Order: sequence, then structure tokens, then C-alpha cells
Amino acid sequence: MNIKEASLKIAELEERYDTSSVRYGDQYVWPSIRICIWYILKKKNPPKLALIKSLIGLILRAVSSLVHLSKPVNHQIPEADYILVTTASSYLIQANNKRYSPLIDPVLEVLSRNNSTIKLDEENSKDLKNLYPAPVVNLNHTNFIDYLKAIQLVLINRPFIISICRDLDIHFLHLAISVIKRMVTTYAAERAFTRVIKRINPKAVFLICYYTPQNMGIISAARKRKIASIDIQHGKQGKYQGAYTHWNSIPPGGYDHLPDYFWVWGVESKDNIMQNSPERKNHVAVIGGLPWIDRFRRSEEFNSIPDWLNVKMEGKKVILVSLQAKLGSLKRVVPDELATAIEDSPDNWLWLLRRHHNHMYVKDEVLASLEGAADHKYIIDNLNEIPLYSLLKIADYHITAYSSVLYEAEAFGINSSVFSQDALDLFKQEISDGRFQHFDSGERLIQQVNISLDNKLMKWTGPKYIETGDKLAEKAFSTILSNGSVKQEQ
Repeated sequence: MNIKEASLKIAELEERYDTSSVRYGDQYVWPSIRICIWYILKKKNPPKLALIKSLIGLILRAVSSLVHLSKPVNHQIPEADYILVTTASSYLIQANNKRYSPLIDPVLEVLSRNNSTIKLDEENSKDLKNLYPAPVVNLNHTNFIDYLKAIQLVLINRPFIISICRDLDIHFLHLAISVIKRMVTTYAAERAFTRVIKRINPKAVFLICYYTPQNMGIISAARKRKIASIDIQHGKQGKYQGAYTHWNSIPPGGYDHLPDYFWVWGVESKDNIMQNSPERKNHVAVIGGLPWIDRFRRSEEFNSIPDWLNVKMEGKKVILVSLQAKLGSLKRVVPDELATAIEDSPDNWLWLLRRHHNHMYVKDEVLASLEGAADHKYIIDNLNEIPLYSLLKIADYHITAYSSVLYEAEAFGINSSVFSQDALDLFKQEISDGRFQHFDSGERLIQQVNISLDNKLMKWTGPKYIETGDKLAEKAFSTILSNGSVKQEQ
């Protein structure tokens, strides 16, 4: 299934099943099972042999966890009003020999003006240096009790899970193993973070990508102590993003693994999240914008292009390509139509092929796809060392499969083209409105770029997908912090 089909199938399930009945103790745990289903629906059922091997691996890890002991909390962590949780992979910006998280650090800067804050890193990272050195909290230290709880959860909800598996044509063992693996990590994170928040005693916790098993554990720990949790938008949250949309059924008091608030970039993201239950009082979306854009524009600290790239760009038009890994309908990182456009493009066009920071491994596949293109026409190495926004400032055009960089490019006045079936599903209206272009041949893409370079392609003047600015962020803080944890009856 593609992204749209998977999300609509889950929405159908929530109409037919009482998902609030999926519990473990007093916890409503459907979101954790839901995200496992969403991932499974986008892939084919694995062979039974693979499932058996996965089950054996799970059993061995459970046995080895018998010797694990809990690690103490770092008692040097001070009390603070607000915790901002990061991971090493979120530090995407490097400048002046320092590392910076474009999603967390601008929020921290605004919040710190009138409050005490602390940033905690979920994982260790070699040579992690950033503007705000953060203590590291190990949330992955599982023990045998975590495995017992995860297995009990599946056994208690076995009839429900079996019924859903039959409806979706999913192996029960496939979903059961996925849920157990996820919940083991969630329970370990919940246990570890409970000790952390007892030490820090915060009013709220901010995090990125709430639906990782670690972050769901953080959210659960916070909600037990009536501490607000806020998910900060990290990319496009479209109409069919399975972790954020189509929440048809929310129990009284809300789910234990969903954040109290979704901090979103603009009206469209808010509407997508709230569309199926606009009057709900739990898990609500608040527009805080993307403060990083305003922060970047106000400072030259992170805005630098290395000399080697300046030399290669001289006298050329720059086309930035935001590459993505093969997910959903995307079968190749560089499809034939894009490779053909690069091969046939004028010599004064320079293509910058920037890989997603989680998908650096696609380089060999990209190079194989571009065997017919002259080496001087494109660059793939070292681009991830340059801030994305620095590249957008020098770009004349932008291309991607369906990345949310589309909207960031738009904020910098750059037109974009998209490819892949997922793009047609996700951006149907935007393509129809002429906001984004879609191409299915190299000739068509070259034509689209030329029209834009000749200033014959109109810039989008409608509502912005991304808003930015300190005042908007401060307004969001006021809304969130005045309400606190929204554990209310619906």
C-alpha cells in the first residue's frame, strides 16, 4: 500500500473497532499498535521463515536482558521549568565548529528568555558539540520486566489483534513481534524518564517525532505526572501522515502515548491533524511556526557556502535536488526521468544532489543511475555539511520526490517540481493550483526549470504552509503553558 491507502485503511479500522478498548492496565495503548500497523501496511508480508528468525532473536534478547540493571540518573542534571529532548541526529547544522539543532535550538532560545530550560540528548554521539551542551539520558536500557510487560500487552489484547490481522491480511506473528519490540523500548524509556522528571520537576517536555518508541515512553512518563508533552513538527504533516492524521476515536482523557500538543508550522498542518475530530480537547494542534527560518534570516552565523562550491557554481544555474530513500511508491532514488533530465540539461546547469541525513547510504545507487551524465553536471558529496537553507539561498530551482523541503524552498521564493505517485496523492491540490509542478519525463522537467528560470512561472502567493517568527512562537508557548497537560474528559 502507499501512504494514502495505509492511512485510510487505519481510519476505517477506527470506525469499525473500539480502539479505546486496547489497554494495558490503566493505559490506552492503541497509538503504539496503530503505528506498527501503518509501517507494516506499507510493506509486503515477510516470509514465515523471516518471522521465525525474528521471534528467535526477540527471545534471545529477552533472555540476555535478565542480567541488565537500571542505570542511575545523572544527579548533576539541575531542575528546570522545561525539558527539550533531542537526539544526536537532530543536530543537522554545523558552524564555527559547533553543532545546532534547527528544530529544537530556536525553540529553546525563545523559551529561555523568561524560563529555565534544559536540553537532554536521548543518545550518545561521538564528538557531539552544539551551542548548548546537553546531558545524555540513556532511554534504551531494557530489562526483562520490559519484555514481560510487552508480551502481556499482546496477550491481553490478542483477540483484538487477531481480528485486525484478519481484516488487513497481516500475519499475527508479524504484528505481535512488531508491537513487542516497540513496547519493550517504550517501557524502558518510560521507566528511565520517570526518574529524570522526578529529578528535574518540569512543567512541560518538548520533543521531535513523538512516534518513536522512546518518545512514546517519554510522553507516557510525563502524562502520569500531569506534565504537558509537546511534539514539534519536523517535516510535512500532510493529509495522510499515519502518525498524525485520521484520529477518529480518542478515549476520555486521551491516549497515553500521544502528546498533549502538536506544535505545527501553519494552518494546513493544524487542519490535517484535527480534521477527523476538530472539537477534541486532547492532543490538539497549536500553530507555533518554524522559528528556525526566522533565526536563519536574522543571522549570518549559519549561512556560509564553502569556497569549493562557489568555484563550481560560477556562471551556472543551480538546481537543488532533495533526495529520499525508496519508500512508498518510490522505487528508485533517482528515477529514469530525473536521470535523463540531468544528462540532457545544458552545461551551465549544476545539479546539487543532497541526500537525506538518515539515508546517506543511497550514494552508490545514485551514481549508478547517473552513469550517462557528465561528472561536471552534478555534485553529491559534502552537500550535507552545508546547511539546507544556505543551499536554498543559492538555488534557482528545487526538485524532490515528496519531501517537505518543498515548503521550505517556497519560503525562500524557490519553485519546485515533484515526482512519484506519492507526490500526486499528497500534493494533488497543490499541483492542480500550479503551486508545485509534476514531471514524468526528463524533457518535461527541463521545460519546467526553463520556464521558472525565465520568470514565466508564477510564484505562489496563497496561504503559507510554513509560518515563522518569535511572536508566533511566544503565542504558542502562552497557549500551551496556560493549559498545561490536557488530560481532560472529552
